[in-house]
Amino acid sequence: MNPKTFFLLAGEASGDVHGANLMKSILALHPETKFVGVGGPHMRALGMECFIEAEKLSVIGLVEVLKNISFFKKVLGDLEQAMIERKVDAFIPIDFPDFNIRLAKKVKKQSIPIIYYICPQVWAWRRGRIPLIENTMDVLLTIFPFEAQYFNSQKMKVEFIGHPLCDEVPTGTSPETPPEGEGHLVIMPGSRHSEISHHMPTISSFCKAFHQKYPKVKITIPCAQTLKKEDLLTYFEGQMTGTFAEQFSIADPGQSTEVLNQSHAALIASGTSTLQGALCNIPLALFYRLHPFTFWLGKKLIKLKYVGLANLVADREVCSEYLQDDMSVENLTLESEKLLWDQKARAKVFSDYSEIHEKLGGPGASSRAANIIFDFLK
Repeated sequence: MNPKTFFLLAGEASGDVHGANLMKSILALHPETKFVGVGGPHMRALGMECFIEAEKLSVIGLVEVLKNISFFKKVLGDLEQAMIERKVDAFIPIDFPDFNIRLAKKVKKQSIPIIYYICPQVWAWRRGRIPLIENTMDVLLTIFPFEAQYFNSQKMKVEFIGHPLCDEVPTGTSPETPPEGEGHLVIMPGSRHSEISHHMPTISSFCKAFHQKYPKVKITIPCAQTLKKEDLLTYFEGQMTGTFAEQFSIADPGQSTEVLNQSHAALIASGTSTLQGALCNIPLALFYRLHPFTFWLGKKLIKLKYVGLANLVADREVCSEYLQDDMSVENLTLESEKLLWDQKARAKVFSDYSEIHEKLGGPGASSRAANIIFDFLK
């Protein structure tokens, strides 16, 4: 097989990590492969030639595309031209659907194979994109087992490869149930500033109330890599004294997996972090709060039985969901008591997690993706 040149495009931090792992798997099969495109620091560190840094693309942000329409059009045209000039063997978009689908439409006219890595979440919203995806992509690599049913496999090749988070978060061991009134509770309030502003007033009140009731329980909030510890500490002004200061802490950015693996239970904002908690085998509940109008609109547009990814994978409620007004100090207290000390409930969670781990495909998603890419291009 002649050496291949692949054009990869990841526009977000998570896509940069997944893209770098895919590059490693491709290089393990064919070390002579070259990579060009758009990526972040992880992909650039592996030698990818970038035409524009992912950070610049995400800063411009397609949410603000109308304000930057000339920039947006120029980048799309420049990247299409770069693929033609470099005679790339395939375009491999990675998540980031609003940009990648638009670029794929342009590239399709050049007869360049398109292999989409990490399927857009059409099962959650904007299902009108499905025909466009089917008519544009040659191969669609899905990361959830239920995604393939939404697409016509007669129009394109659809393959379930498993979730790449299984490679990045090693499956943890189930922690023992701590003595009642003791233990370690982790709270992950989100990674966006808007999530912090919606969640932290309730979370800070909960932490104070729970500590007063159970002063021996350790409470840790891992700081997301997109935030600073000060963004969280500001909600605890005046509280960091006495035994609360001894039992409460905010971990440094990037320590979430390590902190989860040292805990007994967790409360986590809805998102990929809930899967991270499930992979770490930590009993958890999820919460989320939006502006009331945004939540009302979301219920109209998004037709899902559950919000939590672990629940969607299991197709039943494995982790309790506390949304909007249900995200109260009282409800979070009752749920934390159950998650920490109810042995029967914890045993049920661990059993459900085993099923979820199996459905997620286990480690090796990027390796499976790499093999599919080369098999398709033979």
